[in-house]
Amino acid sequence: MRPQIRKVGKNRRDELEEFLSLSMSSSPSLDGTGSVPLLLVDARVIQTMMEHIESTNKLLKKLTTSPKNLWLSHKETCEFLGVSDTTLREYRDIGLIAYHKRDRQLWFHLNDIEEFLNNHREEAFQYRK
Repeated sequence: MRPQIRKVGKNRRDELEEFLSLSMSSSPSLDGTGSVPLLLVDARVIQTMMEHIESTNKLLKKLTTSPKNLWLSHKETCEFLGVSDTTLREYRDIGLIAYHKRDRQLWFHLNDIEEFLNNHREEAFQYRK
């Protein structure tokens, strides 16, 4: 038997708003009189969220170290620049961004990334009425 898939419509949106208002207004009590809504979340969603949080934490730890010794992997550089793997590969192949190859892995120095960003910066123009 296949599970039914329900689209989010006005009724589901109202239920969500009601849930959020209840969760903000009610507080748990020791005697059990306070009602706390229960939110069930798929384990895969939680796992994905945890992976994103861990990768962000690792990147933040790296970014708070000295820029002289800061090397980012290909994946970390993609996350830092907000580009896809293919886009970073294109930048690299046409020589827009410098990289280093060690033990078959590509590394990008933070100074090289900053230079790339500064070289491809567009000046804002002033809008005249």
